[in-house]
Amino acid sequence: LLVVTVGARASARIRKLKDAGRYQDMLYLQGIAAEKNEAIAEMLHARMRQELGIAGGDAKQRDALFRMQYRGARYSFGYPACPDLE
Repeated sequence: LLVVTVGARASARIRKLKDAGRYQDMLYLQGIAAEKNEAIAEMLHARMRQELGIAGGDAKQRDALFRMQYRGARYSFGYPACPDLE
């Protein structure tokens, strides 16, 4: 199990912007926070796969990596790659 977050301060700031009616700023910050979370998760996932010794057969092209052409998938709820676990 892997859980990442940019922290409570980001959530509090997003909430404050929403409450102030500053929706564009809120959406920008929320998007940046979400992308940072995904980047951190992907970095840690790559490190875990290297430590497990299963990263050697990874695709070399970025678009192939985005199509999960590597061993040891990482699923993220809310994204198409996450299967319906029901």
